[in-house]
Amino acid sequence: MMKKQYSQLALFFLLCIFAACSDNKNDDIPEPDPAPDPTPTMTYHVEGYAELGAFNHNSTITVFPLDKSLAHIEKFQYNNEAKTDYGLFSVVDNMSLNESLYFEVQVTGNFFNGTKGRYSEHKTTLRAINHLENHNSEKRSINRYIKLPATNVNIFTQLTAARICNLLKKNPDYDKMIPTSLEIYKKASEQALKEMFTAFSISDIYVSMLSVVPTQTSFSQYNDPSSIMAAVSNILLTSVDEEFLDDFFKEWDKDFASDGRIDNEDIKESIRYGQQNMKYSSIHEQLDSFYKAYNFKNDFPEFWRFVDRNGDGRLDEQDKPDDFEITEEGFTPSRQQCIQLLEQVNKYLRDFLQTECVWEANFCGVIGPIPDYPTTLVPDDNEVYEIWTAAYATIRQCNYMIHVLTSKAYGYEVEPYVGTAYAIQSLVYQSLTQLFGDVPYVTPDNFNDINHESDLTRTPVKLIYAKQLEALEKYANSLPQTATQSQPESNPVSFAAAQLLMATMYAEIKDYGNASKHFEKIDDNTYLSANLWKVNNNKSSMLNKPLYRMYFDGPYHLIYRIANQNALRVELLLANNQVAEASNALKIFDGNWEGSDKADEIKARLLDKGINIMGQTFGCFSFLKRLGAAKEFLKIEDYQLLLPIPSKVAETPNITQNPGY
Repeated sequence: MMKKQYSQLALFFLLCIFAACSDNKNDDIPEPDPAPDPTPTMTYHVEGYAELGAFNHNSTITVFPLDKSLAHIEKFQYNNEAKTDYGLFSVVDNMSLNESLYFEVQVTGNFFNGTKGRYSEHKTTLRAINHLENHNSEKRSINRYIKLPATNVNIFTQLTAARICNLLKKNPDYDKMIPTSLEIYKKASEQALKEMFTAFSISDIYVSMLSVVPTQTSFSQYNDPSSIMAAVSNILLTSVDEEFLDDFFKEWDKDFASDGRIDNEDIKESIRYGQQNMKYSSIHEQLDSFYKAYNFKNDFPEFWRFVDRNGDGRLDEQDKPDDFEITEEGFTPSRQQCIQLLEQVNKYLRDFLQTECVWEANFCGVIGPIPDYPTTLVPDDNEVYEIWTAAYATIRQCNYMIHVLTSKAYGYEVEPYVGTAYAIQSLVYQSLTQLFGDVPYVTPDNFNDINHESDLTRTPVKLIYAKQLEALEKYANSLPQTATQSQPESNPVSFAAAQLLMATMYAEIKDYGNASKHFEKIDDNTYLSANLWKVNNNKSSMLNKPLYRMYFDGPYHLIYRIANQNALRVELLLANNQVAEASNALKIFDGNWEGSDKADEIKARLLDKGINIMGQTFGCFSFLKRLGAAKEFLKIEDYQLLLPIPSKVAETPNITQNPGY
C-alpha cells in the first residue's frame, strides 16, 4: 500500500516538472494554483453551554489557541454565533491548533438575568480555559477532524481562568506533551475552584465530593454542581449591575490570580451584599420558567443551600431564604448580632432608596429629565415593579429582624434595634402608600404571606399607619436621642428621626394635632450635624445603581436632614392656621424670606424652597401632594396622583388596579 502511494506521488511530481518545462507563452495553459499554506490545519469541533444565565443566539463565540505563554494566538482565532437562546453552542471550523496544548473559548453577548427575569440590557464577556487532551506529536493530515473536549463557559470558568493560567506557569512542565500537562491542568483547575469557593463561603469539600469541573458544569444538568453555579452567578448578579460585570471580572482577576485570595474590600462587599440581598424565590421561579419554556422538564434545582445568607461563614439551615420557615434556634443576639441584622436591613433600605428616589426626583423635576427614562408610569413598566419589589424586600427584612428579636427573651437590650426596624419599615410604608394608596400589609407574624399571591389583599392606608405608629410609640423612647454620624447603618435610628417620621405620617392622614404633638418632641438643640437620618451609599460604584450614582453621588443617602424638619414645621403651622408663626418659621428655612401675613405667599415660598430639598432626600411627591400642589406643579391628572399597581401584582385575584390604569 505504501509503495502504491509512493508511486502515485512520484508520478504527480513528474507531471508537475513536465508542465513547468512546457512553453509558458501558451495563453491556453492556466496559471498554477498558489502553493498551499504550509501550516497544517484541520477541522476542529468544540461545543458547550454559555451561561451566566443562558446566553442568547446572537452571542459571539470565539475560540483562541493559546501559545506557550498562554496568550491568544490572535491570527488563528475563530468566531461564530451561539445557536440557541438557552446557551448551547457548537463551533466547527478549520483552525490551527497544532502548536497549542491549551485553548480558550470566549462568549460575548446578552444573557438571561434571573434576578431581573429578562435578558440583560448590556453585553458581557465570559471565558473558559481548557486543555486539548487529545493532542499528539505526530504529523497531522490536513483533513483530520478532531473533537475538542466539551467546554462550557460560565461563572466558574470566568472566575478561575486567570488563576489557572497563573498556576500553570508556576509549573515548569505545564507546556510539555500530555499526559504531564493534562494532569497539571486538572490540578490547577481544581485548586482554583477550591479557592474561588472559599471566597463565597462554600466549603471546598464540594469540589471532590461532587466532582465539580468548571468546563463540564451547566444549569441544564439540574444537579448539585449546577446548583452551586446558580448560587454564585446570582450572588453576583444581585450585587453588580449588568453594565459593570466586565469591570468586576477585571478587578477579580487582578486580586485573585496571584494567590487565590480575595483581599479587595469592594469585591468582598459585593459577595456579602449578594448573599444577603438575593431575592431567592423570585430568581428561582424565573429561572425555572425560563428553562421550562425550552422543554426542560424538571424543576430548576434549589440553590439556596449554597448561599451564606446570614454571613456567618457556614452553609446551614440558618441560611434559608425568607419564604422558608424561620427557626430561632441558634439566635442569641449580642450587640454584634443585632448590628449584623441591622446592617442587613439597611442594605435593603439602600436598594429601595436608590430605586425609588431616582424615579421620584426625575418625576418631580428635581433632576433630569433623564433620557429614555419614564416619568409617568404604566403597569408594565419595569421601574414601577422594581419600586414595589424593593419596598417589600425591605419590609420583609425588617419583619425578619423584628420576629427574631421579639420571639424570646435575650440577655442583651434589643429594644433600640426593634424600634429601628419598625422605623425603617414605617418609612417604606409611608412611601408605598403615598405612591400606590392602599397596599398589602405584611407583619412580623405573617411576613411570608407576600409570596402567597392568592392571599394578597390591599389594606387601607389608615389601618397600616395606625399599626405602625402604635409600634413606633412603643419603642421610640428606647432610641438614642441623637443620630450617630459614623457608621449609621450599624446604629439605631435616633429618637428625633423617629418623631419626625411619626409627625410626617400623621400629616399624611391630615391628623395635624398628633403631627404637631410629635414634632414638638424634637429638641432643636440636640443636633450637631444637619443629618438626622442617613444610610451609607456603597464605596464601590458597582454596588450603586448607575442612574442613582449619576445624580445622588456621595458617601451617604440623606433620608432626613434639618431642612426636612424646618419645612415640616412651616407646613404644620400653616395646616393649623398659625400664619404668623409659619412666616417666622420660614425664616429659619429660608434666610432670604422677608415675611408675609398671607398663607398663600408662605405656601408658595415653602414649595419653591422645599421641592429641591425633598427631591435630594426623600418624599418630594408626598410633600407636593400634602400641600395640594402636585397636579398643578407636575401637570398631571387626578388618577396620576397614584402610581399603577405593577401588572404582575395586579394579576393576582384579590388585588385591584388603581383607577385610570
